[in-house]
Amino acid sequence: MIDRKEVVSSGSLVGLLYLAPDEATGAITQARPADHGPSQGRTAARAAQCPNRVDRPGRQCWSRQVDSIPANRRLWNRISSAYQYEHDPQIGATPRLWGMYSLPDAHLQALGEVTGKHVLELGCGAGQWSRALAAEGATVVGLDLSEAQLAAAARARGAARYPLVQGAAEQLPFAADSFDLVFCDFGGLSWAPPHLAVPEAARVLGRGGRLVFNVASPWFEACYDEAAGRVTTTLQQDYFGLHTIAEDDGATSYQLTYGDWVRVLRGAGLLIDDLIEPRPELGTSNGYNETDPPDWAHRWPAELLWVTHKP
Repeated sequence: MIDRKEVVSSGSLVGLLYLAPDEATGAITQARPADHGPSQGRTAARAAQCPNRVDRPGRQCWSRQVDSIPANRRLWNRISSAYQYEHDPQIGATPRLWGMYSLPDAHLQALGEVTGKHVLELGCGAGQWSRALAAEGATVVGLDLSEAQLAAAARARGAARYPLVQGAAEQLPFAADSFDLVFCDFGGLSWAPPHLAVPEAARVLGRGGRLVFNVASPWFEACYDEAAGRVTTTLQQDYFGLHTIAEDDGATSYQLTYGDWVRVLRGAGLLIDDLIEPRPELGTSNGYNETDPPDWAHRWPAELLWVTHKP
Protein backbone atom coordinates (compact mmCIF):
# COMPACT_ATOMS: atom_id res chain seq x y z
CA MET A 1 0.00 0.00 0.00
CA ILE A 2 1.35 3.39 -0.97
CA ASP A 3 1.20 5.93 1.81
CA ARG A 4 -0.27 9.27 0.70
CA LYS A 5 0.49 12.23 2.89
CA GLU A 6 -0.90 15.65 2.17
CA VAL A 7 1.44 18.59 2.33
CA VAL A 8 0.65 22.25 2.67
CA SER A 9 -0.15 23.92 -0.66
CA SER A 10 -0.92 27.44 -1.68
CA GLY A 11 -2.30 29.47 -4.57
CA SER A 12 -2.49 27.68 -7.91
CA LEU A 13 -0.56 24.75 -6.48
CA VAL A 14 -3.39 23.49 -4.26
CA GLY A 15 -3.76 19.76 -4.68
CA LEU A 16 -0.12 18.72 -4.74
CA LEU A 17 0.58 15.64 -2.65
CA TYR A 18 3.64 14.06 -1.17
CA LEU A 19 3.36 10.45 -2.30
CA ALA A 20 5.70 7.90 -0.80
CA PRO A 21 7.07 5.27 -3.18
CA ASP A 22 6.28 1.59 -3.06
CA GLU A 23 9.04 0.08 -0.91
CA ALA A 24 8.66 -3.34 -2.54
CA THR A 25 9.25 -2.19 -6.10
CA GLY A 26 11.05 1.10 -5.60
CA ALA A 27 8.60 2.70 -8.04
CA ILE A 28 7.71 6.34 -7.53
CA THR A 29 4.04 7.24 -7.59
CA GLN A 30 3.98 10.86 -8.59
CA ALA A 31 1.81 13.69 -7.44
CA ARG A 32 -1.07 14.60 -9.72
CA PRO A 33 -0.84 18.39 -9.98
CA ALA A 34 -3.75 20.74 -10.00
CA ASP A 35 -4.55 22.29 -13.39
CA HIS A 36 -2.41 25.39 -13.35
CA GLY A 37 -3.83 26.71 -16.59
CA PRO A 38 -1.85 28.91 -18.94
CA SER A 39 0.96 31.03 -17.64
CA GLN A 40 -0.19 34.60 -16.97
CA GLY A 41 3.15 36.34 -17.20
CA ARG A 42 4.44 34.85 -13.93
CA THR A 43 7.98 35.16 -13.97
CA ALA A 44 12.34 28.73 -9.69
CA ALA A 45 23.25 21.86 -2.27
CA ARG A 46 27.29 25.66 1.06
CA ALA A 47 23.89 25.46 -0.69
CA ALA A 48 24.36 22.33 -2.72
CA GLN A 49 21.50 20.10 -1.63
CA CYS A 50 22.93 16.98 -3.23
CA PRO A 51 26.69 17.09 -3.75
CA ASN A 52 27.96 15.35 -6.84
CA ARG A 53 30.32 13.22 -4.80
CA VAL A 54 29.33 10.54 -2.33
CA ASP A 55 31.78 7.74 -1.47
CA ARG A 56 32.20 6.11 -4.86
CA PRO A 57 34.06 2.80 -4.78
CA GLY A 58 34.21 0.99 -8.09
CA ARG A 59 33.20 4.02 -10.14
CA GLN A 60 32.55 3.24 -13.79
CA CYS A 61 30.76 4.62 -16.80
CA TRP A 62 27.25 3.29 -17.40
CA SER A 63 24.79 3.39 -20.26
CA ARG A 64 22.92 6.65 -20.79
CA GLN A 65 19.73 4.57 -20.61
CA VAL A 66 20.19 3.38 -17.02
CA ASP A 67 17.10 3.88 -14.81
CA SER A 68 18.68 5.50 -11.78
CA ILE A 69 15.50 6.48 -9.91
CA PRO A 70 15.11 3.49 -7.53
CA ALA A 71 18.79 3.23 -6.58
CA ASN A 72 19.25 6.99 -6.19
CA ARG A 73 16.19 7.16 -3.95
CA ARG A 74 17.51 4.33 -1.77
CA LEU A 75 20.94 5.95 -1.50
CA TRP A 76 19.57 9.31 -0.40
CA ASN A 77 17.14 7.71 2.02
CA ARG A 78 20.10 5.92 3.59
CA ILE A 79 22.50 8.87 3.83
CA SER A 80 20.04 11.73 4.40
CA SER A 81 20.38 11.93 8.19
CA ALA A 82 24.17 11.80 8.15
CA TYR A 83 24.35 14.29 5.29
CA GLN A 84 22.09 16.82 7.01
CA TYR A 85 23.90 16.36 10.32
CA GLU A 86 27.23 17.14 8.66
CA HIS A 87 26.24 19.88 6.23
CA ASP A 88 23.06 21.63 7.43
CA PRO A 89 24.88 23.81 9.98
CA GLN A 90 26.65 25.51 7.08
CA ILE A 91 24.19 25.36 4.18
CA GLY A 92 21.23 26.20 6.41
CA ALA A 93 22.89 29.09 8.22
CA THR A 94 22.94 31.66 5.41
CA PRO A 95 20.58 31.90 2.42
CA ARG A 96 21.62 31.75 -1.23
CA LEU A 97 25.01 30.06 -1.03
CA TRP A 98 26.10 28.21 -4.17
CA GLY A 99 28.02 24.99 -4.45
CA MET A 100 30.86 23.19 -2.78
CA TYR A 101 32.50 26.46 -1.69
CA SER A 102 29.35 28.23 -0.41
CA LEU A 103 29.77 31.26 -2.65
CA PRO A 104 27.06 33.91 -2.15
CA ASP A 105 24.57 34.59 -4.91
CA ALA A 106 24.94 38.27 -4.09
CA HIS A 107 28.42 37.96 -5.62
CA LEU A 108 27.61 35.56 -8.47
CA GLN A 109 24.33 37.27 -9.46
CA ALA A 110 22.82 34.08 -10.91
CA LEU A 111 19.35 33.64 -9.43
CA GLY A 112 17.95 37.14 -9.49
CA GLU A 113 14.82 38.55 -7.85
CA VAL A 114 12.24 35.93 -6.82
CA THR A 115 9.58 37.95 -4.99
CA GLY A 116 6.16 37.10 -6.39
CA LYS A 117 7.52 34.38 -8.69
CA HIS A 118 6.59 30.72 -8.92
CA VAL A 119 9.74 28.72 -8.17
CA LEU A 120 10.59 25.01 -8.40
CA GLU A 121 13.67 23.59 -6.71
CA LEU A 122 14.83 20.33 -8.32
CA GLY A 123 16.28 18.26 -5.52
CA CYS A 124 15.44 20.41 -2.52
CA GLY A 125 17.02 18.16 0.10
CA ALA A 126 16.15 19.57 3.53
CA GLY A 127 14.85 22.74 1.90
CA GLN A 128 17.61 25.18 2.79
CA TRP A 129 17.27 27.08 -0.49
CA SER A 130 13.48 26.71 -0.67
CA ARG A 131 12.98 28.14 2.81
CA ALA A 132 15.14 31.14 1.99
CA LEU A 133 13.32 31.92 -1.26
CA ALA A 134 9.89 31.47 0.35
CA ALA A 135 10.97 33.98 2.98
CA GLU A 136 11.82 36.40 0.15
CA GLY A 137 8.25 36.22 -1.13
CA ALA A 138 8.48 33.50 -3.78
CA THR A 139 5.81 30.82 -4.19
CA VAL A 140 8.10 27.83 -3.88
CA VAL A 141 7.69 24.11 -4.49
CA GLY A 142 10.43 21.80 -3.22
CA LEU A 143 10.78 18.53 -5.13
CA ASP A 144 12.99 15.65 -4.10
CA LEU A 145 13.30 11.97 -4.93
CA SER A 146 13.97 10.93 -1.33
CA GLU A 147 11.23 10.79 1.29
CA ALA A 148 13.91 11.03 3.99
CA GLN A 149 15.12 14.32 2.52
CA LEU A 150 11.53 15.57 2.26
CA ALA A 151 10.88 14.62 5.87
CA ALA A 152 13.92 16.69 6.87
CA ALA A 153 12.58 19.58 4.81
CA ALA A 154 9.15 19.29 6.42
CA ARG A 155 10.64 19.37 9.92
CA ALA A 156 12.68 22.47 9.08
CA ARG A 157 10.00 24.47 7.25
CA GLY A 158 8.93 26.54 10.21
CA ALA A 159 6.75 29.44 9.09
CA ALA A 160 7.66 28.93 5.44
CA ARG A 161 4.83 26.51 4.62
CA TYR A 162 5.74 25.78 1.03
CA PRO A 163 4.67 22.52 -0.70
CA LEU A 164 6.95 19.50 -0.76
CA VAL A 165 6.55 16.97 -3.55
CA GLN A 166 8.21 13.61 -4.05
CA GLY A 167 9.21 13.02 -7.63
CA ALA A 168 12.02 12.63 -10.13
CA ALA A 169 13.54 15.46 -12.13
CA GLU A 170 13.28 13.37 -15.31
CA GLN A 171 9.52 12.82 -14.73
CA LEU A 172 8.18 16.07 -13.29
CA PRO A 173 4.60 15.82 -12.00
CA PHE A 174 3.61 19.36 -13.00
CA ALA A 175 1.66 20.91 -15.83
CA ALA A 176 3.41 22.85 -18.58
CA ASP A 177 4.08 26.55 -18.03
CA SER A 178 3.75 26.24 -14.23
CA PHE A 179 6.87 28.07 -13.05
CA ASP A 180 8.81 31.27 -13.57
CA LEU A 181 12.06 29.82 -12.25
CA VAL A 182 13.39 26.26 -12.00
CA PHE A 183 16.73 25.89 -10.24
CA CYS A 184 19.01 23.53 -8.42
CA ASP A 185 22.37 23.63 -6.72
CA PHE A 186 23.65 20.19 -7.73
CA GLY A 187 20.40 18.35 -6.91
CA GLY A 188 18.23 17.09 -9.73
CA LEU A 189 20.53 17.88 -12.63
CA SER A 190 23.40 15.99 -11.02
CA TRP A 191 21.28 12.94 -10.11
CA ALA A 192 18.97 12.61 -13.12
CA PRO A 193 19.84 12.10 -16.80
CA PRO A 194 20.23 15.65 -18.16
CA HIS A 195 18.93 14.65 -21.60
CA LEU A 196 15.64 13.82 -19.84
CA ALA A 197 15.60 16.28 -16.94
CA VAL A 198 16.45 19.44 -18.89
CA PRO A 199 13.52 19.07 -21.35
CA GLU A 200 11.23 18.44 -18.37
CA ALA A 201 12.44 21.63 -16.70
CA ALA A 202 11.89 23.53 -19.94
CA ARG A 203 8.38 22.07 -20.27
CA VAL A 204 7.22 23.32 -16.85
CA LEU A 205 8.70 26.80 -17.39
CA GLY A 206 6.49 29.54 -18.74
CA ARG A 207 7.67 31.77 -21.56
CA GLY A 208 10.50 33.93 -20.29
CA GLY A 209 11.05 31.55 -17.37
CA ARG A 210 14.58 30.73 -16.29
CA LEU A 211 16.47 27.52 -15.61
CA VAL A 212 19.45 28.19 -13.34
CA PHE A 213 21.57 25.32 -12.05
CA ASN A 214 24.97 24.54 -10.60
CA VAL A 215 26.84 21.29 -11.34
CA ALA A 216 30.38 19.99 -11.08
CA SER A 217 32.78 20.95 -13.82
CA PRO A 218 33.86 18.03 -16.02
CA TRP A 219 37.47 18.98 -15.24
CA PHE A 220 36.83 18.51 -11.53
CA GLU A 221 35.53 15.02 -12.26
CA ALA A 222 38.23 14.20 -14.80
CA CYS A 223 40.93 15.05 -12.25
CA TYR A 224 39.48 12.92 -9.46
CA ASP A 225 42.05 10.36 -8.35
CA GLU A 226 40.14 7.28 -7.19
CA ALA A 227 43.05 5.70 -5.35
CA ALA A 228 43.98 8.89 -3.50
CA GLY A 229 40.36 9.91 -2.88
CA ARG A 230 40.94 13.49 -3.96
CA VAL A 231 40.96 15.86 -6.91
CA THR A 232 44.47 16.42 -8.24
CA THR A 233 46.24 18.28 -11.02
CA THR A 234 46.51 15.16 -13.18
CA LEU A 235 43.84 14.01 -15.63
CA GLN A 236 42.50 10.69 -14.35
CA GLN A 237 39.32 10.11 -16.37
CA ASP A 238 38.32 10.23 -20.02
CA TYR A 239 36.69 13.62 -20.58
CA PHE A 240 34.44 12.18 -23.29
CA GLY A 241 33.36 9.26 -21.11
CA LEU A 242 31.86 11.14 -18.17
CA HIS A 243 28.15 10.87 -19.04
CA THR A 244 27.12 8.54 -16.21
CA ILE A 245 29.06 7.57 -13.11
CA ALA A 246 28.39 4.67 -10.77
CA GLU A 247 28.01 5.85 -7.19
CA ASP A 248 27.74 3.95 -3.92
CA ASP A 249 24.88 1.45 -3.47
CA GLY A 250 24.27 1.17 -7.22
CA ALA A 251 23.23 4.82 -7.53
CA THR A 252 24.16 6.97 -10.52
CA SER A 253 25.20 10.58 -10.94
CA TYR A 254 25.60 12.42 -14.24
CA GLN A 255 28.37 14.51 -15.73
CA LEU A 256 28.41 16.11 -19.17
CA THR A 257 31.08 17.84 -21.19
CA TYR A 258 30.70 21.53 -21.97
CA GLY A 259 29.54 20.73 -25.50
CA ASP A 260 27.00 18.17 -24.33
CA TRP A 261 25.50 20.65 -21.87
CA VAL A 262 25.12 23.21 -24.66
CA ARG A 263 23.45 20.64 -26.93
CA VAL A 264 21.08 19.43 -24.21
CA LEU A 265 20.05 22.98 -23.28
CA ARG A 266 19.62 24.16 -26.87
CA GLY A 267 17.82 20.93 -27.76
CA ALA A 268 15.27 21.68 -25.03
CA GLY A 269 14.62 25.09 -26.59
CA LEU A 270 16.48 27.08 -23.93
CA LEU A 271 18.74 30.05 -24.59
CA ILE A 272 21.99 30.31 -22.63
CA ASP A 273 22.38 33.69 -20.94
CA ASP A 274 25.52 33.01 -18.95
CA LEU A 275 27.93 30.32 -17.84
CA ILE A 276 29.42 31.32 -14.51
CA GLU A 277 32.51 29.46 -13.33
CA PRO A 278 32.44 30.18 -9.57
CA ARG A 279 35.94 30.93 -8.34
CA PRO A 280 36.49 30.78 -4.57
CA GLU A 281 39.01 33.06 -2.94
CA LEU A 282 42.28 31.58 -1.73
CA GLY A 283 41.74 29.75 1.54
CA THR A 284 38.04 29.00 0.93
CA SER A 285 37.32 25.48 2.12
CA ASN A 286 35.53 22.76 0.16
CA GLY A 287 33.26 20.95 2.58
CA TYR A 288 32.61 18.01 0.25
CA ASN A 289 35.85 17.03 -1.48
CA GLU A 290 39.55 17.03 -0.78
CA THR A 291 41.66 18.75 -3.41
CA ASP A 292 45.40 18.71 -4.00
CA PRO A 293 46.47 21.50 -4.04
CA PRO A 294 43.94 23.05 -1.62
CA ASP A 295 43.52 26.06 -3.94
CA TRP A 296 42.54 23.82 -6.89
CA ALA A 297 39.23 25.61 -7.52
CA HIS A 298 40.92 29.01 -7.43
CA ARG A 299 43.07 27.89 -10.35
CA TRP A 300 40.67 25.73 -12.38
CA PRO A 301 36.85 25.64 -12.59
CA ALA A 302 35.33 23.20 -10.10
CA GLU A 303 31.71 24.08 -10.90
CA LEU A 304 29.51 25.31 -13.75
CA LEU A 305 26.63 27.64 -12.93
CA TRP A 306 24.36 27.80 -15.98
CA VAL A 307 21.86 30.63 -16.45
CA THR A 308 19.28 30.03 -19.19
CA HIS A 309 15.79 31.09 -20.18
CA LYS A 310 12.85 29.87 -22.25
CA PRO A 311 12.12 32.29 -25.11
